Amino acid sequence: MKPASARRPLGITAFCVLAWISALVGCFKGLTMKDQLIAQCPRLEPPVFWIYFGIVPLIAVGAIGLWRMARWGFWLTLALALATIGFDLWVGMEAAHLAGVGTLLALLLASVLPRWKRLA
Repeated sequence: MKPASARRPLGITAFCVLAWISALVGCFKGLTMKDQLIAQCPRLEPPVFWIYFGIVPLIAVGAIGLWRMARWGFWLTLALALATIGFDLWVGMEAAHLAGVGTLLALLLASVLPRWKRLA
């Protein structure tokens, strides 16, 4: 059997790299700009803030699973991306963030669904 890297399509590789970069930026922004984000989105009060930003490292974990061509990585990443979109709409996050998550979600679906049988 070939290693996962030999079987991984370019679209999935691109998604994983973008998801990891987004997770790093999201963690940095969440830790350094917490007060600004809460002021921008009043519904993002501290308990909700920590749930919302708890999603960020979990998306990176899902991308690791997808990098290894595991279906659980796809399901975890899909569920968390949809949760992020729901949170974005509920808290009134800026449109640019919503568009970015939507774009990553579209890349995820376009990369994985045609190759579903190749995932372990």
